[in-house]
Amino acid sequence: HILLSKKADVMTADPQGYTALTGAISFGHFEACQRLINAKADIDQLRYRKDKKDPTRNADQRTLLMLACIGGHDKVATLLLDTKLEESKEAHDHFLNQRNASNESALTFCCRFGLVDTVKVLLERGISIDHEIAQPYWTSLHRSAANGHEATVRELLRGVQVRSGLSRLLDLVNHQ
Repeated sequence: HILLSKKADVMTADPQGYTALTGAISFGHFEACQRLINAKADIDQLRYRKDKKDPTRNADQRTLLMLACIGGHDKVATLLLDTKLEESKEAHDHFLNQRNASNESALTFCCRFGLVDTVKVLLERGISIDHEIAQPYWTSLHRSAANGHEATVRELLRGVQVRSGLSRLLDLVNHQ
């Protein structure tokens, strides 16, 4: 709040490309995120990490939505998605389904860490649930199951059921 009252540039970044918004999102500071977004901070920025082999290449390319999801900050994720929805439905859907350099989405990170509430937010918004990550044939469902996140697996299967009508599959899972 102090920086904004002094008319600080909200897009000033450190050498790694971190801005005030990047930090606020990473730590789940919802009110700070709101203020920075209202002050026109760019929510389309990517986290930057130099590739060791090619320092001109961004080896990470995590979006701010991914950073919010990694921390399980579903309220911040919702704020980011609402901001994009105000722009347009197409902008919202593109923002929601972006991938990083390893072809991971925000959903992939939630599934890796078993963040059920954040998975629910992403599923309600229509995130793609069947894209493959770096390993061939691995989806967020595989990642969640491999990491032992049963509640996240169930939530993903509910999402599949809602989208495709696979109620029998969900019935089988729920009865085990």
